[in-house]
Amino acid sequence: MRHLFFAVLACFSISSPCFAIESGEDDANTPEANATVSLSGCSGTLISPIVVITSGHCFDDTTGATNFWRPKPAGHVDFPHPCARNWQQPTRWYNLGRPVQVRFGNDSRGWSFVAQAAQYSVVGCVDVMLLRLTNPVPPTTAIPATVATRFTLGARKAEAVGWGSINLEELYARAASTSSRGWTLIGHANLVTGMAASDGFLFAATEGNSLWRRPASNVNSDWTRIGGASDVTAMAAFGGMLYAATSRNELWTRQANDDLATWQRIGHANNVVAMAAWNGKLFAATGDNGLWVREAVDREQDWRRIGSARNVLSMTAVSGELFATSREDVLWKRRADETDRDWINVDKALRVRAMTAWGGTLYGAQRRASDDSDTRSPAIIRQRASGLLRGTQDCVGLPIPAAWTGTPYRCVTLEDGAAIKGGDSGGSIFSADSDDGSRALLGVTQGGYGRYVATNFNANSGTAVGSGDVGRWIETMANPARPTVRRR
Repeated sequence: MRHLFFAVLACFSISSPCFAIESGEDDANTPEANATVSLSGCSGTLISPIVVITSGHCFDDTTGATNFWRPKPAGHVDFPHPCARNWQQPTRWYNLGRPVQVRFGNDSRGWSFVAQAAQYSVVGCVDVMLLRLTNPVPPTTAIPATVATRFTLGARKAEAVGWGSINLEELYARAASTSSRGWTLIGHANLVTGMAASDGFLFAATEGNSLWRRPASNVNSDWTRIGGASDVTAMAAFGGMLYAATSRNELWTRQANDDLATWQRIGHANNVVAMAAWNGKLFAATGDNGLWVREAVDREQDWRRIGSARNVLSMTAVSGELFATSREDVLWKRRADETDRDWINVDKALRVRAMTAWGGTLYGAQRRASDDSDTRSPAIIRQRASGLLRGTQDCVGLPIPAAWTGTPYRCVTLEDGAAIKGGDSGGSIFSADSDDGSRALLGVTQGGYGRYVATNFNANSGTAVGSGDVGRWIETMANPARPTVRRR
């Protein structure tokens, strides 16, 4: 595993986002439809030749000093924040910590155009953000959406536009506590063979012999390739080090968060199918249903058998307990010690092929069903689904902070069984019943299950740009096309 294996970052790699309208209709690949774009883990909408609007939390400071997107001065607070503590001025553009790829088209197997955004603007306490592209998008690629910035929006028909997946594998999370209500979809994790967590990040080895990293959070995030990981069957982390067992019955280690680190062989790991680390020890489940332990040190050591682990697919450790998933789609646990103990049934774990833990949360990568007969290449497809736009009083059960009560938020309930998986934030909410037949952007999505939370862009009567006047901010920074004023 000293060699690095370079993979094409295409739709079949772990980096492919798994967005989220299910049971919607495929969206056309036209310049008008291509205003809805794919970003790094979220969706967005082109509203001028050089400006895209999306959800603010898609590029939030969720990883402290390691945040790539929105570097901020020490002592300042980003979204969500009290308005008075917001250090960004809404009428200024700020440089992103690294460029954001903006992908145009309706199918990830062949994007029609890829642009880059290098700057952003935010406004007060509302979960929206503008991204400014480095170059204008040609009208033959995408025509910017008309934005409804001057209307009072009551109940009306609307159309949600986002992304659905074909043959992509998914990343789930749940609290390690036995009282947890089950697994929640948080993103994508394609072709994973081993997972580990260290220093606030998840690490994944994949079938393409690559090693990837993303933040350990319940927000859909892109995976970043940080090196190679050849023939890995299981992985664990302890003390800032990754440990990997391979199909060649070898045990290797490397530093976790050093992108230039190389793997070093430190011993054997025969027939290992899952691995975990706790309190300076490595625990391994083997293909013959054994549970073994050795010290997490960088030299050869014998493994000691301490019990059984039947039909295990993945394993991790948290708070002194081992957790394992099995071929029967069950989550089990037992104490992480060297005593032969029974495993306790905790919950279901549907097709979890790799698992790790961080901060009391279990993260599981789901494998494809063995009887899946769909032979199409993995992809994300842009889709659309109709719904009814409702007021905030009808957004029961959706995560709208109490502080936002009365702010411009609305909910969309989709029809005909369409559902929205976690991760599809920043997508488009268009009007579907305009008096003159036009299609105007009403808001962006905040994600959720089955319903969206949309930010209404309607401008207030004031003249200042601020969190209470999202529409005027959009007009000031992007100068988008606006619908013709009409009576309702």
